[in-house]
Amino acid sequence: EEEEQEEEEEEEEAGVADAKGEETTAQKGESGSRKQQEVARDLNQIFSIYEPGPAFFRFHFMTPQVLCATLATLGAVSLAQLEVHSHYYSALLLAVAALAAFPLVWVCWRSLSFAARYPLIHLFQLVAGLVITADFVLFWALPIFGQGQLFRLVLCRPLRLPYRWIDESTTLRKFAAKYIYTNPRCADYFASALLSGGSAILAFSFVLYWQLTHGSLPWWLIYAYYAAWVGFGGRVMGAAYTFAHREGHNRVLYQRWLRNSLGNIFENWIGNWFGNVPNNFTTSHLAIHHRLQAGQGDTFYQWDFDRTSFHHLMLYLYRILLHMTGVTSLLWFRRKGEAVRYNRLLKGVLVYWVLVPTLYYTLTQSWSFVFWIHLQPLVGMTYFLAFMNFWLHAFVEFDGRGEHIACVNSSCLVDGPDDYFGEDDHMAHHYATQVYFRDLPRYRETQRADFARNHAAVFSDMSIVEGAALLLLGQWEELYKKYVDYNERAEDRLTLEQFTALFRTRAKRVEMTHREYTAWCEAQGQEAAGSKLKAA
Repeated sequence: EEEEQEEEEEEEEAGVADAKGEETTAQKGESGSRKQQEVARDLNQIFSIYEPGPAFFRFHFMTPQVLCATLATLGAVSLAQLEVHSHYYSALLLAVAALAAFPLVWVCWRSLSFAARYPLIHLFQLVAGLVITADFVLFWALPIFGQGQLFRLVLCRPLRLPYRWIDESTTLRKFAAKYIYTNPRCADYFASALLSGGSAILAFSFVLYWQLTHGSLPWWLIYAYYAAWVGFGGRVMGAAYTFAHREGHNRVLYQRWLRNSLGNIFENWIGNWFGNVPNNFTTSHLAIHHRLQAGQGDTFYQWDFDRTSFHHLMLYLYRILLHMTGVTSLLWFRRKGEAVRYNRLLKGVLVYWVLVPTLYYTLTQSWSFVFWIHLQPLVGMTYFLAFMNFWLHAFVEFDGRGEHIACVNSSCLVDGPDDYFGEDDHMAHHYATQVYFRDLPRYRETQRADFARNHAAVFSDMSIVEGAALLLLGQWEELYKKYVDYNERAEDRLTLEQFTALFRTRAKRVEMTHREYTAWCEAQGQEAAGSKLKAA
């Protein structure tokens, strides 16, 4: 809240400064030619990367341009090396040609009617989703699901004992409470953060050492790195995401010395190895996903899709991929005029897509290393987040006023085997974010009447991944076994048939079709562009 208030004050100050500037201009009585120049400038910015002004990070963003500019930058770095290979030169020329041709392609594309463009949009998104799925099956399914089963069936007990010894260490908790976290209760996170962060650092250090020593990475090592990236039972991947998430929500999670020196460790440092664009949680997750409560306009929006359909999951994967790149969030902030968050996220995008790949290539002289170690994790995390989100916001129900029912549109898992500090209770995460994870059972007791009246989306004894899988496979009987019915009277409890009918309808219900939502998004972009031109 403090951060949002500061950002609003900064934006308000910027608005006041702009207003004063406009008043001064009006008093000087500038001619109409000046306004025509401003309109022309804004028109030119539609096909321009850089925005006039001294601030280095303030430039407008369009997906194809950024990709081409990134390729051109990496190509220039390649040419600067002592050994210049012809294929690097060809790649640079191709990138420059694509960048130059983009305005013409864009104009031709926009000249088509929406009715003509939508089938192509649908086909492209479907193909993109299938490619992401194929990549996930080949490189990530076995490390995630294989290690998950191995952990549950074999390694759970042996590994829990040393973890509890570390987690319950009085010395370690006192150290974390005194030197690491602002709130002593957050020392609960320290053992997991230490183990997952240390595992990620060791795994990356080893593959980097191998690359520098041997000049390339063998397939077995790449796959072993992915297994270490996931961790037994998904513990490393899950913890890395969870702590980046917590850091984004809590500006003062760490003590001042740590905030001022390293900042958000998982969100902005370790997160780079897990496909997370720095500052993504601090900006996009808070200001878009939570502000809209996963509703229309959210970069994670999914209520134009049938959450029981694999076909719609393929389309949704493309939307999540754009979110992961940071592009759609940047466009959202730009359209809303939120310059502070736009610039903050833009810095993170530049770090992930330009600075880090350039650094890796400079060190290793290997595009293969950049692709398999830096870019592939983003693809794996894209599928994983899309798959999980299909469950987290699987169900839709409206009240008599047409408003979303909170205890239905965000799911809750109780006593799940893979819960990370309350992450399974996505319902409380959206509507009672301030509740500490140890206090969630007591909080849920205060909501019993609401849960009973609305047949809330509360389930138990399963993971988010299992919930999503059962939903997509249509296993309603298995989901019914996991359902928590808060109604005390037997006649008020849902039978299997009633549960299946109710929750299947909720999972298939959409606010609008995918075609309608695509048209709405385009209209929002055109409206924002029109507002800028009108203001100019």
